Amino acid sequence: MRVERGSGRGHTRPPPPVAVIVPVRNGERTIDSCLESILRTHYPGSLRRIMVVDNASTDHTAQIVRRYPVEYVREPRRGPSAARNRGIQETDEPIIAFTDADCVVGGSWLRELVEAVSEHGVAAAGEILPYPPRTRCERYMAMRRRCWQRVALTLPYPYAVTANVAFRREVFARIGFFDERFTTGEDQDLSWRFLQSGLTLRYAADAIVFHRHRPHLGGFLTQQLAWAHGGSLLRRRYQLPGGLRTEIVEWWRLVRLAGVVVRAGARHATRGGPEMDLYYPLLDLLRRLAWRLMGMYSIVIGAPAAFDRRSAVRLNPAEWRISLEASPPAPFAPAHLMSTPLSIESDKEGNATMPAPVSTLR
Repeated sequence: MRVERGSGRGHTRPPPPVAVIVPVRNGERTIDSCLESILRTHYPGSLRRIMVVDNASTDHTAQIVRRYPVEYVREPRRGPSAARNRGIQETDEPIIAFTDADCVVGGSWLRELVEAVSEHGVAAAGEILPYPPRTRCERYMAMRRRCWQRVALTLPYPYAVTANVAFRREVFARIGFFDERFTTGEDQDLSWRFLQSGLTLRYAADAIVFHRHRPHLGGFLTQQLAWAHGGSLLRRRYQLPGGLRTEIVEWWRLVRLAGVVVRAGARHATRGGPEMDLYYPLLDLLRRLAWRLMGMYSIVIGAPAAFDRRSAVRLNPAEWRISLEASPPAPFAPAHLMSTPLSIESDKEGNATMPAPVSTLR
């Protein structure tokens, strides 16, 4: 992978028109704060088009969205790929930005993201920080994914997480839309097609969104199972490394992790201490187990040969171009993740800052 670095940029060019697309399904718990944050972004309202694509919600999402000065479109086909594709088709702005209904964006988010695209290329990915965690599941994911986008962009097979990304419209004419056969993993599939085509993806560290992780165990496990299924489809579609030997190694790691959980439980019962000393390895064990079980299930059901193996693509990440110009924001301190709820603040110019502690967790 070719990692490019460059100098900082200024804020001199007039901003271009941009469409912000927010896919949502049953998002009544989070869509309010998401839309309020987007409407507060420091970007000319006449050049900013906000479209919420309702992916067949069955709760009160539609009623909530219609209270805001945004466009509402209902897409009956299930899946975030179908929702995002509908948003692309319904808009005509030259730049398209995406975030998710469970995100809160920083004050300068859209400006920073669009400038990274308009000044330096055809696509940019902003940073994704954890929304102030309050439950054990949220703290676990916040500790695992402190700078989610930076991590995703530096993996052996890097990709841009679509909770915070923007593209020039012509990108979709060149590489195609989101593949609607993927219900998860669609951002990896699109990113790999993008990078494989020779285009450059820029990392915009100052374009920040705060992502709400699943608060409770049921939602956490459901999400992990869905991600694991998408990962299995991607592995076969792109002939990624894996196979029986990898599965054996992963199951052995699970056994070892189970031992870690038992020892952590014994220490916590006898000595006490921070609860995440116990719950982090326990949730890590459950996450890894979900991935292994879903991986086996995906192999059994076959998923129509991962969209026809004859069309499988061999990736060449050594030739991909990703520009990591800036450093990521400072991560949360682990102590804050374990014991203190946080609030999102912004500086005088509306730039998102790291959440600061506001009270002691009850």
